[in-house]
Amino acid sequence: MIKIKENIEKYRKESDKLSLAIFFQPWWLDIVAKDTWGVVLYEKGNDIYGVWVYSWCRLKGVTKMGNPDLTKYLGLKFFYPKGQKEGKKQSHEQKVTEDLIAKLPAHRWMEQGFETIYTNWLPLFWYKYEQTTKYTYHLNASGQTEDELWKGLSDNIRREIRKAEKTINVKISNDKEHYWLVNEGLFAGKVPFKKDVFFDLAEASEKRKQGVILSAYENNSIIASSWFLWDNSTLYYMGGSANKAYKNSGAMSFLLWKGILLANEKGLKFDFEGSMLKGVARFFRSFGAEQIPYFQISKTPRWIQIAQVLRGK
Repeated sequence: MIKIKENIEKYRKESDKLSLAIFFQPWWLDIVAKDTWGVVLYEKGNDIYGVWVYSWCRLKGVTKMGNPDLTKYLGLKFFYPKGQKEGKKQSHEQKVTEDLIAKLPAHRWMEQGFETIYTNWLPLFWYKYEQTTKYTYHLNASGQTEDELWKGLSDNIRREIRKAEKTINVKISNDKEHYWLVNEGLFAGKVPFKKDVFFDLAEASEKRKQGVILSAYENNSIIASSWFLWDNSTLYYMGGSANKAYKNSGAMSFLLWKGILLANEKGLKFDFEGSMLKGVARFFRSFGAEQIPYFQISKTPRWIQIAQVLRGK
């Protein structure tokens, strides 16, 4: 029997010792998934060498394991013994993977986006999981000077920023209400995450000094906002949008540029959080970002696969 509560308590206790992306951190999971998240652990002695973190929900009468809203990456994560040779890493990953699969709650339906640093999904293939490659965009903001970052921008992005600088001022607002309202406009009232979850995350990340909402002001009024989060290695662009009247003001390019400079200041990599949309991908690349693959790992009941084909998905 899976000891969900015991695993969570140990994970919570040991989390500060592990190198965890923000989405894996217990406080984050408590907000986005409340009591619908769990973790299985691979341990040796008192040390944790692997975790598989998941959440669950009920869809179409079936329990589905996955990532909660606003949680780009989750799933399986490896930790390596100190001084482990490179040639031993794959066998370590295989052993950890097989152990954690055996410990997972029984599931017929699972779909999770894994971290970009997760590259060895071969053991999952042996256990009938499937993989879809998706893409995000990274910028090594910590490894460049501001001048080098500026030169890496495309000509049109530089023009947009220069245009915006003439009339727009960007500063920290942490204005959650405006961010929510512009997203309601962007998604025609059907925002793909819950308002209370976003508000709680934004407030908690601000208090923990792991997040900020930057806003663009013109004539003392907010015209656009962007939300950024970070952990010990990466600053994530969680999204943003502008008031409709300022769509062509250059405000969004200016906000992203300020986010990149924030990552540079903190010595962090910048993750644009990806998109499979052609226009969005082109926009992210124009900041000099590198296309980075990440895996969506899944196991889908046959009848769900048939239904998806019939719906053209």
